[in-house]
Amino acid sequence: MTSRLRRERSQDWFAPVVLCFLIVVRSEAMKLRLLLLLLMLALAALAGCAVAPPPDTGAPEPVAEADEGVAGEYVPTPRNETVIVNEIGGNWDVWESYNLLAPNAAAPGIWQAAQEHLFNINWATGDFVYWLAESYDYNDDFTQLTIKTRPEAHWNDGTAFTAHDVKFTIEMVQSEIALRMGSTMQEWVASVEASDDHTVVINLTKANPRFHMNFARAWGFPVQAKHVWEGNDPLEFKNYPPVFTGPYKLHQEFPDQAMNIWVKDENYWGMDGMGVEVGPTYYVTRLERVPETEIADVKVNKIDHPHALGDATLMQAAVDANPAVQLAGWRDPCPRAIWFNNAKYPLSLPEVRHAINAAVNRQKVADLLFGVPTVPARFPWADWGVHDKYSFEDIRAEFELDYDIDRGNAILDELGFMPGNDGIRIDGEGNPMEFQINVPGFANTEYNIAFDLSEELAKIGIKANVKRIEGQAMWDSLDTGNFDISSHWFCGDWAEGPLTFSDWKHTNITPIGEKTNTGNRWRVNIPELTEVMNQIEQMSPNDPAIEDLYRQAVRLYFEHLPGLAIVQTTYVMPFNWHYWDGWPTSDNVYAVPFTWWPEFKYVMFSLQPTGN
Repeated sequence: MTSRLRRERSQDWFAPVVLCFLIVVRSEAMKLRLLLLLLMLALAALAGCAVAPPPDTGAPEPVAEADEGVAGEYVPTPRNETVIVNEIGGNWDVWESYNLLAPNAAAPGIWQAAQEHLFNINWATGDFVYWLAESYDYNDDFTQLTIKTRPEAHWNDGTAFTAHDVKFTIEMVQSEIALRMGSTMQEWVASVEASDDHTVVINLTKANPRFHMNFARAWGFPVQAKHVWEGNDPLEFKNYPPVFTGPYKLHQEFPDQAMNIWVKDENYWGMDGMGVEVGPTYYVTRLERVPETEIADVKVNKIDHPHALGDATLMQAAVDANPAVQLAGWRDPCPRAIWFNNAKYPLSLPEVRHAINAAVNRQKVADLLFGVPTVPARFPWADWGVHDKYSFEDIRAEFELDYDIDRGNAILDELGFMPGNDGIRIDGEGNPMEFQINVPGFANTEYNIAFDLSEELAKIGIKANVKRIEGQAMWDSLDTGNFDISSHWFCGDWAEGPLTFSDWKHTNITPIGEKTNTGNRWRVNIPELTEVMNQIEQMSPNDPAIEDLYRQAVRLYFEHLPGLAIVQTTYVMPFNWHYWDGWPTSDNVYAVPFTWWPEFKYVMFSLQPTGN
């Protein structure tokens, strides 16, 4: 077990006594208690002796060994001052490294506990919030962005947060495309200047009225501390101990238990600058356990959030085990989806894609095949309130989009795909309508969706085989176009729904067999959509004239159906209210309740102790 405790030399008599106790006493918890007692006796014997304090290394403050039976049973912190969150997202094999720029170089919890953006979007409410920056402004043609940073903001080592940090990080990321958003900064930033300590001016290579959103999105551009990073290789630098601006500082890591502990920064700038303060003194992130263990733990209030409860039955078991558990359901930004290879005949025909859509029973998927009950997806984005203004029901009503096996058969009949001797439809040259549906190896819900679709497609004379594709091979098959149909998810633009279609420009098509890096994995070929999206990208989303372009884009999507949004992705988060009040609930999702999102820290601002 790794605890990184500083150990001091003791008097000669102390070590043999300790050894005797370690031999005689077998209980690990009892050993720890006896060692602590012996340590107090040793300190008493040494009273009056001057002992030099250990040097200040800047490393996180050491605490006692974590083990069952120690204060709080699971963690060495007072339970009623600690929020304990089980989690799956994050790099649980990375420790003593908090580099958010290099690939897979940051230990778990850093986004939620310590990283902050210039701007935030409360995705649950749609509010745009100025955070480390207090304003932004563009010139008239959107080729220059000026950002004002907050004078009161500072890093957790006390150093002021300034425009020089923003400039430094942009230029550092620009220098290495492998860094987070390296390609974005290379493409869009011509130059950047810090005209004073709190003003950064970014000159763009071309007009972009949405460039500021790179500093606002979840997992967006993470500004780093110039005084910490300067002179280091950004691909190798550990940033340990982590220097960030957020409300928590790293307290201790326990790699052997897949757990780290964060402690409230009593000098957090946001307490005065933003009027916010986290409730829990300690924030513990742990790798999720098996469902049975998590239910047993939440029953006796050992944890505040069990994460492994992936279906309604397990959720209810947690609620039954502990009446203090309440549920918070919310939509992931990515509906579950069926994707087509738009460059492969006959999937290249919009009519064939409409026929397949007629065989999709979205209501059945929503009611029976998802982990928790959800709703059919009517548009290719989350049904968040921020997307209501893009969800044009009148345009959707222009098309027949509901589950209708008869309509699917009629479309294929009209196209000339007739049933062969085995019942599988063939074209005029005898080519059968037979496809493979690829599913990520780990994705169970997506497999269920694909399997159900394969059974429904048989009713319209299409044979579909479902195959799990493991690891990177799944994504390589999409990038190279070596697939027919895919069942996974539909992730577009979270803030401005129709911008989802920007990646689908026909000018970004890569031939099948060549790996794409343009975003158009699906080889969508709709020149009219490309023209509309080029206009939208050059126009401010606040321009009243943009709505007509949005409507054109949505109409082209439903006309061609390059991919199918199937159901909204509903996740339900169980939270234990025994020690902490203020968790989100399904009736009050005031902030993103997903524990793996960077915005989860804003839930922490609302938590208050119950007194238990």
